[in-house]
Amino acid sequence: MDIIFSGITGNGTDKRVCVSFSEKGRTAEGYVPACKIERNDGFTADEVRQMEAYLEENKYLIWEEAKKINPLRAMWKD
Repeated sequence: MDIIFSGITGNGTDKRVCVSFSEKGRTAEGYVPACKIERNDGFTADEVRQMEAYLEENKYLIWEEAKKINPLRAMWKD
């Protein structure tokens, strides 16, 4: 499974990181710190629960790594 995440988006108390999961044409998207999958295309309910558990267990690490992402630099990177 491929997992990618954005930099931190939003402002004030509405900051979040988007986390996307993909595997064999199936996709899902959730957010940290909420740790909820908000879009799902093809994963089972059990798989969604596993992804939400992954987000909960790794939200600190995901957040710390997202802080390092410079959106302008990422946009122009080859």
